[in-house]
Amino acid sequence: MCRLRLQWSFVATASDRYRDANWHTVTFHYDVQDLDILYVIFYLTDTDRNSGAHELITGSHDAKSMKFLLSSARRDDVSLRAHYKNGRAFQIIEGKAGSGFIEDTSCFHRARIPVSAPRLALQLRYS
Repeated sequence: MCRLRLQWSFVATASDRYRDANWHTVTFHYDVQDLDILYVIFYLTDTDRNSGAHELITGSHDAKSMKFLLSSARRDDVSLRAHYKNGRAFQIIEGKAGSGFIEDTSCFHRARIPVSAPRLALQLRYS
């Protein structure tokens, strides 16, 4: 099964709570789903760290503490930077319009808040 989502993220003064409620997922989180989920994301606008780029923590798929597993899948930057300071990289995926990437979303990830330009992305979810 494939699900499509076209998502605009605008430069705006909106709270993280409002953005998360409207599927902008600006808070770090990991997806809790079946093991056979794969996301393919294409940027339809030029996207960088200031225009809503995707950010993830490499290797956080399997290096979650018990505290992380037994509570909310959402985490703040401070606790994640403290936990993943030993060799885990916070990666920002930037790209020109038309570029894309594949992700296993069981890692901690988020969409950065656009501060200089809006982002338009096409998300394909395969299960």
